[in-house]
Amino acid sequence: GKENPSPIDLHAHIVPGVDDGAKSFEESLKMLQIAGADGIEAIAATPHVFSIHNTLKDIGEIINQTREFLDRLNQYAINLQVFQGAEVFFTTRVMEYLKEYGKLLALNGGSYLLLELPFEMVFPGTQAFLFKILTEGWIPIIVHPERNTVIQRNPGILYDWIKTCVLIQVNAGSLKGIFGEEARETSFHLLRHNLVHVIASDAHSQNRRAPELSFVYPVLENEGIEGAPLLVSGNP
Repeated sequence: GKENPSPIDLHAHIVPGVDDGAKSFEESLKMLQIAGADGIEAIAATPHVFSIHNTLKDIGEIINQTREFLDRLNQYAINLQVFQGAEVFFTTRVMEYLKEYGKLLALNGGSYLLLELPFEMVFPGTQAFLFKILTEGWIPIIVHPERNTVIQRNPGILYDWIKTCVLIQVNAGSLKGIFGEEARETSFHLLRHNLVHVIASDAHSQNRRAPELSFVYPVLENEGIEGAPLLVSGNP
């Protein structure tokens, strides 16, 4: 058959020492090697911001570390493009930080922003808040909603958000069941109902949660779900 397009990975914790992702610069390089070997042509360095998983709390410092990391990579022969981003945890202070740091938190300095919800709840007023972000000119990409227990019980919540132009990113690992059966079932449910725009690795390490996306093509094909090239490459 025809070649699948090279994956573009919009969500990866490859900046060392800022969160629960890469522990060292050596591990970052190893993760980038894995991504390159998997055929990934571009990957976003998206450290957590405002998260309990942050070992580094100061937002300005996280941005500095990300930039220094990207600068340092220029000295190495890496066969894929690495660009700046962040995974912004949903907090009441998001708006003020977007005013201050917006482009530095967005993917590749654009308008798209990875936004993380809590895992065990959906805050009341979430939709109004998402709408406010949109009116300020940002396009939120909700990351791994398939891992949220409320959305697992009621995936239709996302339908209303998507109607306001919010985008949805599912973790490749969810399709393999590494976040449990509910997350796996929810991710396929969302895919079948066309409620997913992007599949990304959300890589945290060089082993269990490595930056690999090529396996998504056969997995979706086996499930009879079309559109993998769009979700893994075209949309990103």
